[in-house]
Amino acid sequence: EHPETPVGRVVCMGTPVSGSRAAARLARLPLSGLYFGRSAEILLGGCATWPAGFEVGMIAGRIPRGLGALLARFDEPHDGTVAVSETRAPGLA
Repeated sequence: EHPETPVGRVVCMGTPVSGSRAAARLARLPLSGLYFGRSAEILLGGCATWPAGFEVGMIAGRIPRGLGALLARFDEPHDGTVAVSETRAPGLA
């Protein structure tokens, strides 16, 4: 809403910038568009690019507490909703 606001650094917390397997599984269910809304494109395809000059950092959890583990069936470190690998992208600070 305010593109004139200067942004230089962003810290993401468990954001699936490379896409979400849990979301991909949920997307197979009927009416998934109702609960994903406009976020479906980002959750399924990721958003691992950002404008030049931004520093983007990531914090990712490894203690499984979310219900997404039941859907995604992770076989790697995850927080129960997002796998650590889904939070990685080239250029993260």
